[in-house]
Amino acid sequence: MTSSSDRPVPARQFGLKADDPAATPIPEAHDLWWRPASARATVSTAPAASDSAGRVPFNALLVFTTLVLLSPQSFFPALQPLRLAFVAGGFAMGSYLLHQFLHGGPLTVRVRELKLVVGLLVWAVVTIPLSLWPGGSVDVILNSYSKSLVIFFLIVNLVTTPARLRRMAWLLTLLSIPVAVTALANFHAGVYVQGGNDRIAGYQSALADNPNDLALLLNVTLPVAGGLLSGERRRMLRAFIVLVMLGDIAAIIVTLSRAGFLTLAATTAIFSLKMVRRRRTALAALVAVTALACISLLPGGYLQRIGTSVDKDSDPTGSAQARWQLAQSAVVYLVRHPLAGAGIGNGILALNELLGPQWHVVHNGYLEYGLELGLVGLALFLLLLGSAFNGTRLAERRLRAAGAPRALLALNDGIQLSLIAFAVSALFSPGAYGWVTHYALGMAVASRIAFTTWCATVAAQRSRERTP
Repeated sequence: MTSSSDRPVPARQFGLKADDPAATPIPEAHDLWWRPASARATVSTAPAASDSAGRVPFNALLVFTTLVLLSPQSFFPALQPLRLAFVAGGFAMGSYLLHQFLHGGPLTVRVRELKLVVGLLVWAVVTIPLSLWPGGSVDVILNSYSKSLVIFFLIVNLVTTPARLRRMAWLLTLLSIPVAVTALANFHAGVYVQGGNDRIAGYQSALADNPNDLALLLNVTLPVAGGLLSGERRRMLRAFIVLVMLGDIAAIIVTLSRAGFLTLAATTAIFSLKMVRRRRTALAALVAVTALACISLLPGGYLQRIGTSVDKDSDPTGSAQARWQLAQSAVVYLVRHPLAGAGIGNGILALNELLGPQWHVVHNGYLEYGLELGLVGLALFLLLLGSAFNGTRLAERRLRAAGAPRALLALNDGIQLSLIAFAVSALFSPGAYGWVTHYALGMAVASRIAFTTWCATVAAQRSRERTP
């Protein structure tokens, strides 16, 4: 690894505009997740991917992502029998496996997070006989969880160059536009969820159908757009990204989602802290002033609703009290069944046992793992989340040591903040086995692979140039 005093690397060499085959191995972090990013890293035997390798499955992954987020079958029912997302995802997986077979490549990169994901899946299968409803657990694994894991696998194995990371980041940014526009249009037109206490209707897709899920999705994609903004030099594109981000923020606010607001506040605070540490206090001050100026633009009653996050008894709708009761019950069930929990997908039945037939999920992703998969499942998930986050820190340290262009550092920052946004929102949101969870985790792991590979390639190139 080279120091930051080395000469800067031309933009064409970091893979944003040109294919840049890498012949060096991928540096991989095998240190424990709670250790700092400066901990020693070893090397994986998986070869680094070039931007042209696996182009067909990567494009299929982009198509799948588009179909999942936009859900065109919700607007055109004639498309429903075609199962376009399933076809695109299956084609992406099949074409990837075929590409690896024809080119003699390994089945997968060897990263710790994939092992943890496999461990979670194995544990979910092992606990099926102990679950409250084994058939329901099997259905969740086959029809929901396994699909999310396949996409996580594809992201980790295909989004492995800075160029591909940037394309995926742009896609997520662009796909947030119709979601945000729909939220703002519903707020303006007064389109509310039936019985939702003046909560707007969400976007017609599985990922954003209700306002809380919509706020979660936008909170995860918003930092990715910010990463593109910080690394972009062209004024028109910067202006466009700013407009997209402002639209996303406004959409998060009009959902009246307490989890959405708390996540937005947390990521904004962390971003500002990062800027202060990097001596970019002017930018941090601008963010703070803008946030304060927006208080006057908040919808009526917004601050009172957010206040119920602290004072749950002040919520006239009873929502905050109900969620607190569900969380308490989830902890009680976990204490009584610490090993295997209720079985994957059976959290609702477990809560029904304690509270009666309410048919509600616990609004906490961590408790969802504990409630359904016990302490073992919760521990594996925390290890997975911590490992992915530590990987983004490792990538940041190596990029700085290599004197990487600002675009790479900014993109890594955005992906890291996206994972933090997910981690915060998981304190208030369910969906532990869903798409948003595994996109946030997958992008974080992919960023480490892509950026550490880039750093190793640059280091090898510089070493060759110094050799007489």
